[in-house]
Amino acid sequence: MVSQRHKSCLKMFFGYAEGAGKTYAMLEAAREAQRSGTDVVIGCLSDKESRQILDMAAEMECIPHKELQQSSQAAWELNPDAVIRRKPQLVVIDDLAHTNAGGARHRRRLQDVEEILRSGIDVYTTADIQNIESLNDLVASITGKIVKDRIPDSVFDHADQVELIDIEPQELLARLNQKNGETGRKDAEQNLLTIPILTALREMALRRCADWVNRLKEQ
Repeated sequence: MVSQRHKSCLKMFFGYAEGAGKTYAMLEAAREAQRSGTDVVIGCLSDKESRQILDMAAEMECIPHKELQQSSQAAWELNPDAVIRRKPQLVVIDDLAHTNAGGARHRRRLQDVEEILRSGIDVYTTADIQNIESLNDLVASITGKIVKDRIPDSVFDHADQVELIDIEPQELLARLNQKNGETGRKDAEQNLLTIPILTALREMALRRCADWVNRLKEQ
C-alpha cells in the first residue's frame, strides 16, 4: 500500500498579553510529543525568553538561526531551509507575527512557516490577540500602543488547532511585577498594563477563540 502524504498541522498557542505563558505551554507540549516518540526540533525562540524557557529548550535539538548582516550589526532569524533539510515531524517556532530582518527571503516569519508547512512538517507557534489583523486597531485603542507585527485573520481561522493560554489578569500582573523586580527594570509597555486593560484583552481573546471553535463546528 502506498502511504498518503502527511498533511502538516499548524497549532497556535494563543494569549491575550505578553507573559501569559504561551511559549512555556508550547515547549511543554513539544516535550510531551517528543516523549511520545515524535521527532521534534526548535526552529526559533524569542531572544527575550526567560532562563526557565531556555533551560527547557536546551533539552531539545535546536536548528541554528540564519545570520543576516544589517549594516554594522548582525541579525539572526529562523532558517526555514535548514528546518526543511532536517525534516523533523514537528518544529517549534515562536512569535508567528514576527517581521524578519532585511535580507531574509521572506518579509514575515509567517511566510517561512507556510513554506515549512508545505513541506509536510507540523508547526507549533505562538501569537497574541494584538497580532490579529482585524483586532489590531481595537487593541491599540485599549492599550494606547500600536503593534506593527500582525497576521491575517484567515491564518488564525484556519489553524488546525488553537490552544488559549488563559490566566487571571491579577496573576499575570503579579507575574510581570515579579519579573520586573528580578531584572531591576520595567518596560514602558508594561507601565500601560492595568487590571481593566488586561481584562478587556482577555475577553477579546476568549471571544476570538469561541469564533474559531464555532467555525470548526461548521466545517
